[in-house]
This record gives sequence, structure tokens and C-alpha cells, in this order.
Amino acid sequence: MALTPASSPLVLAGGLALFSLGLSPLFLLANDVIVGLAPPERAGAAAALSETGAELGGALGIALFGSLGTALYRSTLERLAPTDSSALAAARESLASAVALVKELPAPASAALGSSAREAFMVALHGASAGAAVLTFLLGILLFRVTPNGTLPSKQMTMAPSRNDA
Repeated sequence: MALTPASSPLVLAGGLALFSLGLSPLFLLANDVIVGLAPPERAGAAAALSETGAELGGALGIALFGSLGTALYRSTLERLAPTDSSALAAARESLASAVALVKELPAPASAALGSSAREAFMVALHGASAGAAVLTFLLGILLFRVTPNGTLPSKQMTMAPSRNDA
């Protein structure tokens, strides 16, 4: 099933819900491994580091793929939109700006700009999603390559002692 400009928002919401449900066990397992490998007296620090890493990764992902999506939206809209449209600069800002502008334009121009904006948004969404999938795949390969024999580190590994331990 493909996501198209004519798709219901429920299709996108359903896909995101399935995606989240699929990733929940992965995050739970990763956090359990991180906290479980730490000595009991350092488990809180390990959990905090895990949470900080997840938040930083999420923020960087949003920044990276949001920027990619914005660049794709703008370049696709410029390519698809009617060239004589003086409203193109405002429509380039976001899909919401384009939709608001469509309501103000006369019929032929509004239909062309609205269609172009929806198509540009779908190209941007697909491009950002594909970029995230490729990056996830490459990071998975990297993780497998740096982990000896595809196994987890042994429980005997410990974190560096703190000043209080010395």
C-alpha cells in the first residue's frame, strides 16, 4: 500500500502506529542491555546516558531528515508549480502555507498550486523516509561489523570507576 496525495490521514497515522509498536521492543531491549551491563552502583548513570543518547539521536534525526524533506519539498515544488505563479515564494515555506494560499487564489491557479504542493510534499516524505531507511540499514551493518561474531559484550566489562570508587 502506497501513500499518495489522495490517501487518508488515517493511513499515515496507522503506519506510524505500526512503526512505533515495532520499535518499542527494540528500544526496551537496547535499554535493558545497556543498564544490565553496568555495575549495579552505576546503573543510574548508564540509564541516564542511554536516555540522553536516545534524545540526542532523535533530535539529530529530526534535524537531518527534516532538512532533507524541506529541501526536497522546495525543489520539487519549484519544478512542478506553474512558473508564472507569484505565490510560489510563500508556498515554498510549507505545505500549510501552500494550502492557505490555495484558498486565496483564483480557480485555475489554485488547483495547479494545490496539486503541485501535495505532490511535492509526498516526494519529500518519501525521500526523507528512504533516507532514514538507508541510514538505519547502514548503521545496522556497522553495528554487526564492530560487534565480535554478532554477539553482545560480556557482563565482565565494567564502566570506568568514578572518583568516589578510588
